[in-house]
Amino acid sequence: MDVRVEKRFDTAEELVLDVEVKKQAVDVFLQQGYEIIAAQRGVQTAAGETLKEACERVLSPKTVAELLTNVVMNMSYPFARSEADDVVTVGSPLFTFHGDLVSGEPFHYTARWAKLPQAELSSYDPVHIVAPARQSSDEMVDAQLARLLEAQARYEACGEARPIEMGDALSLALHVTLQGDEVEGLCFDERTYTTGIGTMPEDFERNIIGMAPGEEKVFDFEGIADFDADDNPIMKTYHAVAKVKSLLRKVTPTLSDEWVAANVSACETVDELKSLIRKQVDVQLEDEYRHYLNYIAASELAKRFSGPIPDVAYEAMRDEIQAQFDREAAELGLTREEYMREQGANEQQYSVRMILQVRERLAQSIALDALARHLGLEVGEADLDEFFKASAPMGAAAEMRRKMEDSGRMYLAYEGARRLKANDYLVAHALVAEE
Repeated sequence: MDVRVEKRFDTAEELVLDVEVKKQAVDVFLQQGYEIIAAQRGVQTAAGETLKEACERVLSPKTVAELLTNVVMNMSYPFARSEADDVVTVGSPLFTFHGDLVSGEPFHYTARWAKLPQAELSSYDPVHIVAPARQSSDEMVDAQLARLLEAQARYEACGEARPIEMGDALSLALHVTLQGDEVEGLCFDERTYTTGIGTMPEDFERNIIGMAPGEEKVFDFEGIADFDADDNPIMKTYHAVAKVKSLLRKVTPTLSDEWVAANVSACETVDELKSLIRKQVDVQLEDEYRHYLNYIAASELAKRFSGPIPDVAYEAMRDEIQAQFDREAAELGLTREEYMREQGANEQQYSVRMILQVRERLAQSIALDALARHLGLEVGEADLDEFFKASAPMGAAAEMRRKMEDSGRMYLAYEGARRLKANDYLVAHALVAEE
């Protein structure tokens, strides 16, 4: 990628790079940027309209220019950061851009990262850890079998004539319009619908609850129709014609050799299926056990670091953890405060947890880096393979590596592989007591 470092400035606490994105790369990033903005903001192109024109029509040229600048800087900085492979940084950089982002022209900006300090530990002797008892895989195998059968469940009419209650499954015919226009996906002659699972607004469900099989009802309900420029929901009134055809009951198949042979391609019998699932579960348990031992060993090692952590590093790690927390909340459709409550914490408790988590993560990283330097550890291809295997979901290591290579983030893979190698050494030489 045509991204280069023009100048580098190092302080005790920060890495600062002046970056040039060459004109060829600017055009590549701009096209990707329009696609990202359109996907995030739900922008659709009209007939004969380019993606750029559609984004500027929906969001205004000024807003699009601001979003593009941030997108291009975030997409290009890893390629510049890769050139400074002699330091370890924390989190994402802060940016200052110089001049406008223009197609066919070079783009310049400054990126500054918080450095992770190098430190020596009070001791490099083996750590003492207490290992938990190994978890049995029997319950996990049974749970996996239950999920497999549940996924193959079907619904059939149960013949009951009682009113619909919360949690019921029913056969539903539905026709929904918004300002006279049919709503795609909400007009059908028959579909299985389960009340209480959150796929439709509460206002809709209040009208369905209490209906009886065979009953048709016409009603209006409030629902989200769009989002404004600040991602606030825009509520509108929908018109619905709904008919409950019948109440349904779920029929879950019985586990048998015949069912396995007909539904599981890799197995012919229940015993073969259980053996296959057990192998998968054992791999999962082994990975979890390894990660846990690595964590408690790194926590013990971190106690041997007693130096100060610069404020800029602390703030960068805090922002990274907070961003991850907010992404998890957004994926669940929750606000930050709602996600806190779901985890059993109020704002004050969450703040305390955040302080402890930031300090712990930074101290572990500093300690593992110190151990790697003390041991003179180098990272080779086998170590990178082990890192991706340990970090990616099962079977996705190659895809994770490809994405990190394509995005210029392999410097993070080398940092992670070095720490994993140090952590594995730490556990292998630890004094372990079993619970």
